[in-house]
Amino acid sequence: IPADAVPSSSEADAAALEHGRRVGGFLMRVVALVLTLLTGFSGLVYEVAWQKILAILLGSHSEATAAVLAIYLGGLAAGYALFGFVTGRREQSARARRASPQLLRLYGLIEMGIGVWALIFPWLFTGAQMLSVRAPVGNEAVSFAFDVFLTILLIGPPTVLMGGTIPILTQSLARNLEGAARIHAWIYAFNTAGAFVGALAGGFILVPLLGLDGVVRTMALVNLGAGAIFFALGGGK
Repeated sequence: IPADAVPSSSEADAAALEHGRRVGGFLMRVVALVLTLLTGFSGLVYEVAWQKILAILLGSHSEATAAVLAIYLGGLAAGYALFGFVTGRREQSARARRASPQLLRLYGLIEMGIGVWALIFPWLFTGAQMLSVRAPVGNEAVSFAFDVFLTILLIGPPTVLMGGTIPILTQSLARNLEGAARIHAWIYAFNTAGAFVGALAGGFILVPLLGLDGVVRTMALVNLGAGAIFFALGGGK
């Protein structure tokens, strides 16, 4: 066997290192997708619970239902745009410094932020109710508009944070532009599947079982746990 046909120890080490990186990257993607499923689940459980809670503030008529849904979806859209921009700028800054953008750690903090907001939501809602009762607005339309504004303050911030899921995870898990489309599709699919199950479970099982405040706090633990895992995974990414 020619000497140059036998891989040197350094080449073997490099091949083993590359194999380890590929396996590690694959396992990281699997864990991230499972967590994405869970966060999609919690997101729609929140929507179901918040819809019922905010009916106390806005009423249960169709306009109130439409307002809550519009605020929820608008927050997701705003978060997607915002964190798409933030992710791009963070990547550019990291390349300039030849450092890691730490996107998974950023996303971990975002998930933990959602969890913290959910934990304090009952107290925030109580404060909003007090403001609504004490607000000096006599006209019914103006009063409803003020309550919608309070609703934006209540669920706008967490839904904006939820909107960061797809842009941040796509950028952090994709190795290149070609793989980004595939990763984006998987993240969207898992997140939407979790949302589908969460919508059903929230309305038919979890809210009747745990109550409104209980289900919100339980989902907060899901986000806090997912955020902690993402933060730990992001040490080198």
